[in-house]
Amino acid sequence: MNRFGDDLNGLTFGIWGLAFKPGTDDVRKATSLVVISKLIEKGAKIRAYDPRATAEFEKAIDEKYLHSIEFVDEKYSALKDCESMILITEWKEFENPDFNILSDNLNRNIIFDGRNIYDKNINSMGFELYQIGC
Repeated sequence: MNRFGDDLNGLTFGIWGLAFKPGTDDVRKATSLVVISKLIEKGAKIRAYDPRATAEFEKAIDEKYLHSIEFVDEKYSALKDCESMILITEWKEFENPDFNILSDNLNRNIIFDGRNIYDKNINSMGFELYQIGC
């Protein structure tokens, strides 16, 4: 995530997936808790979407971070005016996004793929793809 440096003030990042694993609302030991906390500590704002785990995430994250997070009810609206999209949980609905809609919503066509579900060929569509998953 060094693509943006250490000072993230004024930048907003779109997060897809808050749950520990798809199909649940479980956020215990979720990667999203760590990633979002670190981004906010560097000055970032977050716009996040998860199909099921938002309420549990709000309870689990340190209260001091909540003022920097906007939770939305639709995956593409989580990306509106964001510097990049960060995929954290590999929900089925995230597997084949409409990359034209992604491009229309993001300020920069940058994707951090935390689960390595996207093909590197999206680079040819004008996206910078960083596969950071295990």
